[in-house]
Amino acid sequence: MNIKKNLLYLHLALASFAFAEPSDVQEQASAIAEQEQVIANDSSATANPEEKAITEKDIEPITNNLQELQASSDALKQEIETLKATIEAQNKASAEANEKIAKITEEQAAMKAAEQERLEIEEAKKAAEAAKAKEEVDNALKVLHGNAYNASGNVAAQSTIGGDLAIPHKMYGHKLAYMEPINENGAIAFGQNTTYFMSFDNANELGVISIGSTAKSFGFSLEAALGKKWQYKDYPNGGEENSFTTKSGHMYGATASMLLGNIDVALKGQFVNPELEEDTTTNIYSEKHEIKHEIWDAKGKLVITNTSNPAFAWEFDLNFLRHNAVTHSTEKNIQHVEDGKDYLATYKKTQSDTSSRIEIVPELKIGAAVLKSGKSRVLLGLNTKIPYMVYDRIDGICSRNNQLAVFVKPNALAETSLSKYLIVFGSIDYELNLFSWRDSYINEEAIKSIEINSGTTTVNFGARIAYEQLAMEMGFTRQFLKNPFHAIDSEDDIAVNIGAMLSF
Repeated sequence: MNIKKNLLYLHLALASFAFAEPSDVQEQASAIAEQEQVIANDSSATANPEEKAITEKDIEPITNNLQELQASSDALKQEIETLKATIEAQNKASAEANEKIAKITEEQAAMKAAEQERLEIEEAKKAAEAAKAKEEVDNALKVLHGNAYNASGNVAAQSTIGGDLAIPHKMYGHKLAYMEPINENGAIAFGQNTTYFMSFDNANELGVISIGSTAKSFGFSLEAALGKKWQYKDYPNGGEENSFTTKSGHMYGATASMLLGNIDVALKGQFVNPELEEDTTTNIYSEKHEIKHEIWDAKGKLVITNTSNPAFAWEFDLNFLRHNAVTHSTEKNIQHVEDGKDYLATYKKTQSDTSSRIEIVPELKIGAAVLKSGKSRVLLGLNTKIPYMVYDRIDGICSRNNQLAVFVKPNALAETSLSKYLIVFGSIDYELNLFSWRDSYINEEAIKSIEINSGTTTVNFGARIAYEQLAMEMGFTRQFLKNPFHAIDSEDDIAVNIGAMLSF
């Protein structure tokens, strides 16, 4: 009986220990020790032959203890569940907070990127506006002008219609109509991938028409002026007298040019037969007189230039001229002799004019922008040419006639853009005959001479008014034939040049 009771106490003690809180472990251990002591006492009591009976009063404390232990265990479980719920809630809240933090971080990064992009856009916009403003300043003066502009011939200046027509490939991309009523010339250019152009001018009292075509880097043009007149006069009341007259005047020319890198190269040839140089054949009874003039100019020109950089522009020209002026005369008449027979006598004579010559003229032109501010600039230039002329030898008249000269022409051009509608420009040049040399022997008179001549000063002032597609230019020029610092007097000449350009 005591053994069973001891086992019962042992099981109860173990159960109470299992359900005890960690904080109650020490108390449970003490209780177990006390129970073991009781069991030990009971065990020692079993040695007594008489056993004590177990009553409900003896079991009641244990039952109460077990109930307390059960209540403590349930409370602990409840606290554990509550703690788990709290931890889960905290974890959930922490996860939500982390998500919010991550979202806020992403939003902040996006806002920062958007701000950076906005700043970059603003910087790019400012740079574009600055570049546009600079381009407007740079391009304010970069327009195609009429021939009233750049009367001084500064190679650093902007292009003119006449200058581009002289180098055909420079007409590429032009779409325009140009009219110049005072000088009676004009030009038309059109086309897409290929530019076609026509120009109209006057030369030697004849109208000259030019046609040309150009791609981006190669162009050519042909020009011609025709004049021919035949006149036959018959005088029936005068017997056999009559005359036949031919007047001629024509010009043919061709120009080819190409772009080699930044270098423009052009080659031009021209043949001119002056107008009103007439050939005459006259018949008077038994006599016949014939006069034939052989007068012509053969011209050639080579141009090599680089004017793409106004900081320093240059041009080299080599001009060639062969002027031929020869008169052929033939006289035929019937002569009577003593034997009664008639013979036809013919006399021929060829005479060269003293103006017949070969002329070679190299030219060098340089120019640069020396002042530039905003939409204004000043260009300085120097044009130099060295003509060398060798005249034909004429027996009995001219045994030699050679001439050499050096001309320099300092020049300046100033221009400003007052608005997108108005450009004002002016130029001045001063031509100096730095050196002239002549060695001739004509009509038994020998001449050797050296000469220096300050030449003339030329001043030009003009303006360009543009609106939409139409631009008009006017230039005024006066030559100071006397002292350039003297007041204008009646001996000076004023020239006005007006041109209108319609661009497409």
